[in-house]
Amino acid sequence: MGFFQKSAERLDLLSQMLERTDSRVDADVSHRGASNIRSAIVACLGCRNVDECQKWLSEANGTKQPPEFCPNAERLKRMNRH
Repeated sequence: MGFFQKSAERLDLLSQMLERTDSRVDADVSHRGASNIRSAIVACLGCRNVDECQKWLSEANGTKQPPEFCPNAERLKRMNRH
């Protein structure tokens, strides 16, 4: 898989994870907020749990908590709207 294809796939997974966990990416538009989003993207690109992530996203019903295997789990918890 090429870099751009992998990047697009991971960005899609990250987008789904943000939506599923009800996380706000627009909550902090400062430099720190932009840096936080870049860090989330880099963590997602380096993640080795893609199959688990896809499975979790397809099966998670109503949960707002990210899975523990996610390298962005703590970040998503902090960004949660609740």
